[in-house]
Amino acid sequence: APPAPIVTGPPQAAPPRLDKPLVTERDVAALAQAARRLVLGPRSRLTPLARDELRRRGIRIERTDR
Repeated sequence: APPAPIVTGPPQAAPPRLDKPLVTERDVAALAQAARRLVLGPRSRLTPLARDELRRRGIRIERTDR
């Protein structure tokens, strides 16, 4: 019989994505509490308060080129 697949945890949902020109602290606060990554569009900018909130919550920022 083939070996059983290794399960390391529940499947992860795709990270939230924001393509807004300016991402604010309010946008970050609206993210699910379980979010650990945030994908930003190539032209998105973060306010200083949004960046602080992401850091406080331990959310990593990922940029996309499209």
